[in-house]
Amino acid sequence: VARQESPAPAKTPANPTPPQPAALPAAVPAAPAAEPGKAPATPPADPKKAVQRTVNIDQEMLKSRRLFLTGEVNDDMAKIFVQQLLFLEADDPNAPVTIFINSGGGLVHSGLAILDVMANVSTPLKTVCYGRCFSIAAVLLAAGTPGHRSAYEHARLMIHEPSCSYPKLSASDVILKAEELRNTKQTLEEVLSRLTGKPLADIVDAVARDRYMSVQEGRDFGLVDSIISQSERRAGVDPGKVQQEKK
Repeated sequence: VARQESPAPAKTPANPTPPQPAALPAAVPAAPAAEPGKAPATPPADPKKAVQRTVNIDQEMLKSRRLFLTGEVNDDMAKIFVQQLLFLEADDPNAPVTIFINSGGGLVHSGLAILDVMANVSTPLKTVCYGRCFSIAAVLLAAGTPGHRSAYEHARLMIHEPSCSYPKLSASDVILKAEELRNTKQTLEEVLSRLTGKPLADIVDAVARDRYMSVQEGRDFGLVDSIISQSERRAGVDPGKVQQEKK
């Protein structure tokens, strides 16, 4: 019987080769170390990421010394406006401030509070009417520095005497309120006479009823000194720097 020989076992090499490790990714070069006393180098910005900037319009206008009186004149508006005006005066008492006004009026005593502060700051005040200036807002418009009170050509102005409504009051209280209202009326008439240069008697007649005016009529009355027209805007005239228009 033939005998089948088993195959000889494989020889193991004397110095086996160890397995090779997997290749590592190329290392990212590290940013250069900062020198002593210097800030570390800033990595280049990714151009794919858009940089967004948030702009606060109110703050930008305040930086450019432009203030706005818009809407109803009341205590809240007066507080904010007075704070801003006093801040700008403290920042630079000689630099002018431009006040843009678009208001249908409001509380007389709130307006008089603003008027008192405007009259007692050292900062030159340039007032500009856009839209409308009715009632106490027209008084504030006229309270700007003489020669620097202006209005856009399509704005409207209106002055009148104060009014009030006190329902369900006793007769004695009605008499007291009427006396206070008369004092307020006299105060406004005297203020308008001083700001416009018109005789007090003319002011009393003018405010007896609602006196609506165009900007040309307002200039003749003494509420403004100049008119901002489209031709001036095309010529590059700044409303804050508009000069008195020749009559």
